[in-house]
Amino acid sequence: MVTQNKNLALVCPWLAACNVLLAVPAQAQDVSFEPARNYLAGSYPLSVAVGDFNADGVVDLVVANSSGIPNDVSVLLGRGDGSFEAALNFAAGGFPVAVVVCDFNGDGRLDLAVANWETSKVSVFLGNGDGGFRSAGDFEAGTSPQSIAVGDFNGDGWMDLAVANHYAKTVMVLLGNGDGTFQAGRSFRAGDYPNSISVGDFNGDGRLDLAVANWGSGNVSVLLGVGDGSFQAARTFVAGDQPASLATSMATARRTSRWLTLIPATSRCFWETEMGAFGRRNASELGSIHGPLRWATSMATGSRTSPWPTTIPTMSRSF
Repeated sequence: MVTQNKNLALVCPWLAACNVLLAVPAQAQDVSFEPARNYLAGSYPLSVAVGDFNADGVVDLVVANSSGIPNDVSVLLGRGDGSFEAALNFAAGGFPVAVVVCDFNGDGRLDLAVANWETSKVSVFLGNGDGGFRSAGDFEAGTSPQSIAVGDFNGDGWMDLAVANHYAKTVMVLLGNGDGTFQAGRSFRAGDYPNSISVGDFNGDGRLDLAVANWGSGNVSVLLGVGDGSFQAARTFVAGDQPASLATSMATARRTSRWLTLIPATSRCFWETEMGAFGRRNASELGSIHGPLRWATSMATGSRTSPWPTTIPTMSRSF
């Protein structure tokens, strides 16, 4: 299928630059990208997210720079042709490692939430709507937050946060107040050294659930949502050696055949990585989560790479 007037891109943060690969229109099953274009971010960018931060109809980038000096995030405003303006930097907490985008105060402007590993806090930046952000408000997030995800976990219409705490071996959920602030977090047990977290309705009950890639125990923890901001005890599934990243993708929205794919990026050693995709297609089986998840395929991610928490954004606007 050829998608008209829409470009998808892969954005790879690493070292001190963002690599942007623009998709080339192609026939069904053909996927290709133009050569990468590099854009300066901050020092050691480790996480990237997308959103239209200045309401011009063009997708922009935000990057969490993890070096610890100067502890900031970089915002690169898109020009609409696949290129970006010079980065604007905003001070975050200590060692920012992950960033997500959402409207946390309901004003129609996109905001940011950043997980800060060293200070064990989440920094929330409320957007001005012109590409700029207010000074961050900080919220306790648990020990060594490694990954962050967003969703309405208690059904009140306000967006909440879920944070994977690497050394605490827990997930902390912070319920949103609707004004850009958050309640004190509640922790739920995950596996050993959770490295990445993702959100989805895994059993089709209309309540958001959590999936966590556990780097230390080589598995994925699935926590089914109760609907009031709490979660059932985690159920674990083998994911391979040292899963470092996790993404979710809903294949169909039909309630009769809803299913979700978990994609853990599994690092077998520092220099060699692979990605394994696995899933269950039967909604009733997935609802009770009986038995192991089925491995589907594996795809090489290249040499001398180390997979890190990943998101799969749905983009209907061009860069």
